[in-house]
Amino acid sequence: MRNTRNHPIILTEHTINHNSLYSVSLVTCCNFQTSSTNSGVYLTDSARRLFIRKVEERLTEDVSHPNATTPIAYRRAIQLQIKHYKTCLTETMAYQPFLRAS
Repeated sequence: MRNTRNHPIILTEHTINHNSLYSVSLVTCCNFQTSSTNSGVYLTDSARRLFIRKVEERLTEDVSHPNATTPIAYRRAIQLQIKHYKTCLTETMAYQPFLRAS
């Protein structure tokens, strides 16, 4: 695994939801630190490991996808959507996004 030390983790409205690490108190304000050498707020090493582990757990969850006959891993669904998006760009067809059911 690549060293993620001092690499920013970007949180979006998709990461911050009712099941987020912050809302279930797995990550709190104590899990963040500032850097004396550059601006920004970073996750501590233990919080970063927890965040990565939880992302990996989510990516291995099975989901239904319109292009698959059986449930597939969320990671595979993302790969299929990238392939679909690329096809839409090269063949000028309308892109249909995959919406994961909550």
